Amino acid sequence: MKLFLLFVLIPFCFTVHAQNPQSGYGDKVKMAEDELAVKTVIEKFLTAAGNYDVASLRPLFLPNANIGAHRFKDGQWIPFSITAETWFESISKNANPKPYTEPVSNYTIHISEGRLAFVKADAVLHRDGQPKSHNMDFFVLMKDNTRWKLLSGSYTSVPIQ
Repeated sequence: MKLFLLFVLIPFCFTVHAQNPQSGYGDKVKMAEDELAVKTVIEKFLTAAGNYDVASLRPLFLPNANIGAHRFKDGQWIPFSITAETWFESISKNANPKPYTEPVSNYTIHISEGRLAFVKADAVLHRDGQPKSHNMDFFVLMKDNTRWKLLSGSYTSVPIQ
């Protein structure tokens, strides 16, 4: 009898959660669409950041967003934190930016109720075609009406020898 209840009640619990009209987020197609949209925002961010393209970066961020990092240099972890707006100002003043690419090899994406996303992106930063650092990027995105935008971007960076 207990085994019967287990097989009857567990699928029912998942079905009720999946069809919760308040969340509207039981649709696997919608979840896949959101994952693709979130990944697209991350790719746009990485491309624009690598090209120091502030005009393309600004619309990707929510107001009061931030950027943070821990870089491993000279045997020590060095923390860094800044508002996105201050970061935009800083990179736009760079007279001689050195473009880079940061292709992601693996994404892990968690989305809550179609409104909040947490993304882990494993990437290697390349400059002049050479791998320079292994970056583990973490992003938090929120849906602003119908568009996903960055609330924060943080990463660890370890130089590649």
